[in-house]
Amino acid sequence: MPNQFLGQVFDTNGQALEEVKITLTGPDVETSTTTNPEGKWLITLEKPIDPTLVTITFSKSGLELKSIKNPQTTASLTKYIDSIKGGILDLVGKYSSGKYKITSLPPETQSIIDIEIKDAYTFAKNNPNNVKLEIESSESQVPNVDNEGTNKDFSILGSLAEARAKELENYVNNKINTLYAEETNPNFPKPIITLGFINRIGDVSWDGVNADDNKYAKDQYTRIKADLISIPPEPIIVDYTYLGRLEEDTIYVDVRNNLRLIGERKFSTVTYTVDSAVAVMKNEGEKFGFSFDGILYPPQNPTQST
Repeated sequence: MPNQFLGQVFDTNGQALEEVKITLTGPDVETSTTTNPEGKWLITLEKPIDPTLVTITFSKSGLELKSIKNPQTTASLTKYIDSIKGGILDLVGKYSSGKYKITSLPPETQSIIDIEIKDAYTFAKNNPNNVKLEIESSESQVPNVDNEGTNKDFSILGSLAEARAKELENYVNNKINTLYAEETNPNFPKPIITLGFINRIGDVSWDGVNADDNKYAKDQYTRIKADLISIPPEPIIVDYTYLGRLEEDTIYVDVRNNLRLIGERKFSTVTYTVDSAVAVMKNEGEKFGFSFDGILYPPQNPTQST
């Protein structure tokens, strides 16, 4: 039985809805949350619960009240792209058979793609000249036909996956160009994104029996991956507090590195190593500081203790 319930809320036009109140009720439990700007929400319970006994209510001022009893798992979009860390948008189960156009996807899926492209664009802004977007499209060995009415020949294995990848690649590129055109700073350099696609064919042979057999499902997907081309070194972040406790020739200091408390250390010598960074105690008038790579950092919020 699950102890987590999550989802995404859209209006009838496929636009994500923010600040929708989500209330989950069940035996001995009632809890609520609200959707974020992308319409996403998550409720985690302390204990697993039988979903057949659960009711989820969606409410927002000015909109019709909705409720769902016995919520069921659906083929959902997973592994979203983060504007800080990158990530993957997985469109598994979203394409109908023989369809490859973005306009043939459900409206809510199109809205999510737009949101994730915007996050990928911000990811590229945060990492100049160091972001790649890769579109991977895969199809099973089940025979395919063109259901878009465009008379494409999908009899060759991999041709439908390639059509979906190319269509998505063009869509992503156009959206990125639109986002750049909307920048308010005319001197802002366009984020450089390496964009490309790969397509693959599943390894499960078609048995000629049931095209909907679940054994083919793992090979039927399309996804967008945003990643760094190269990983930059971790920056050294210095955060420490001078306690001001001096006993004879020994100084006691609360040392923190990357906001992690190392502990109180006494400095009776001139150097001390913290996570490979050399901290040198220096007397600067009546103050003490840390010197990293020859740069003296004065104490942050120095406090005198007794």
